[in-house]
Amino acid sequence: MTKKLLLFLSGRARETDAGLVTMAIPAMARWAESKSGLGASCKRTQVIGCLLAAANFALVVVFWGKARRIFAKTKTPLWLSVFYWYCAANTVFWAVGAYSLSQRSLDTKGQA
Repeated sequence: MTKKLLLFLSGRARETDAGLVTMAIPAMARWAESKSGLGASCKRTQVIGCLLAAANFALVVVFWGKARRIFAKTKTPLWLSVFYWYCAANTVFWAVGAYSLSQRSLDTKGQA
């Protein structure tokens, strides 16, 4: 089960990559907001999308022991280190993005 999950998250499975789906949600919500003028519902969707993207990267960090064993068969130690820190940094990036977007959404409500 975990191996299938890690292959799915890494994009190595034949199905759609989870990163594509989770990053498309905030992008599409932002586009819909700019085109339609819908404010609060699009902001909530953007925050949820950012949290899903953060969770997508966090799963690799959480399951790193298993992921390292799977990827070590075909990847170098340098690649493993870079991939781990890439996922950790993106977890923080998307979580901070969700937080700042939610705060900006609250500021907009206070000004109206």
